[in-house]
Amino acid sequence: YARSTDAGRTWTSTRLYPPAASGRVYYELLAAGTHVHVFASSDQGVTCRTSPDQGQTWSAPVTVCTGTSGPLIVS
Repeated sequence: YARSTDAGRTWTSTRLYPPAASGRVYYELLAAGTHVHVFASSDQGVTCRTSPDQGQTWSAPVTVCTGTSGPLIVS
């Protein structure tokens, strides 16, 4: 995840999640107003990080569930 404040002309180099050591990681991003939620799903489980200020600051990862595989669909 990277953040842009100029309609995509430039991007931050901040990474919320490091590259996966092995296997695939699927990401889902949800945004509502100033709140942003990023979910990462892998064979290790699902984690979530949240931002109350349009991605300027982020929570620590929170484990949503463990031992899943495949993409996470959030609705």
